[in-house]
Parts: sequence; C-alpha cells; structure tokens
Amino acid sequence: MIDQPVESETADPNLVAEMSGVREHGERLPVELRYFEENGRLVIVASNEGGYGHTYIDLLDLLEWLKSGPLGESGEMKIVA
Repeated sequence: MIDQPVESETADPNLVAEMSGVREHGERLPVELRYFEENGRLVIVASNEGGYGHTYIDLLDLLEWLKSGPLGESGEMKIVA
C-alpha cells in the first residue's frame, strides 16, 4: 500500500509547490509556488529577512519576459548598461 498525503486543517490552500530545486541566494530560505488570490495568478515566493519578509514574482510575467526579452537571436544574454 502506498502512503497518501494527508491534508491537515492548517494546510495552506494557496501553496501549489515547494520549489526545492530553486535557490534563494541571500539566506538560502525556501522558495514556493503559490496561488495569489487577489489576482488569480501564480507567483514565485522567495522568503528573506529570516523568513519575516518575502518577494513575490508573477510566474506568467516572468515567463513572458524570458520569452520576449533577455536573450538575443544568438541565444546569448543581452547586457543592459
């Protein structure tokens, strides 16, 4: 029999995934993918300030920017001075 995850009463319904392969460089704190109820979007949340602060990055905005902006036709990163 395979163990099934058990949802507790305190489980965060907006947590989509813990992104264990993604690094927060400053303090090496957790990075999560969450559903942002205010606008119905997925956000990447990086903890900082010892876990008391957070940075929120809209996932679809980031993907669109990556698709349309930072790489030149050669595939090399464009440097902005």
